[in-house]
Amino acid sequence: MSNDGRIAKEIKEIRKDKNAGITVDQDPSNTKHLTGSIQGPADTPYAGGVFYVDIVIPGEYPFAPPKMKFTTKGTEFNHILPFNQCDFIFYYFNPALPLSVVLALYLV
Repeated sequence: MSNDGRIAKEIKEIRKDKNAGITVDQDPSNTKHLTGSIQGPADTPYAGGVFYVDIVIPGEYPFAPPKMKFTTKGTEFNHILPFNQCDFIFYYFNPALPLSVVLALYLV
């Protein structure tokens, strides 16, 4: 089952919402590889920052969560979070959640 249509739709929705503070770009040679950025939410320790994320969409998406890893230089989010956000997303992921929500949850 191809999920390219859903991925394209979700990227289009992210690009349409200019106020969300989330961007996503698709690798032209691999439609399952995305790079994203998330603006740090106001009133959080992340406020004012821009955090970059490498995203790999599995073939089972949306029934399996995307694999995400922070790539922002000088941050250690992948190692110092109180619990691993990837684990949170894995255990609480729901196929109804669009990619924009999963990205937003990544900094919560």
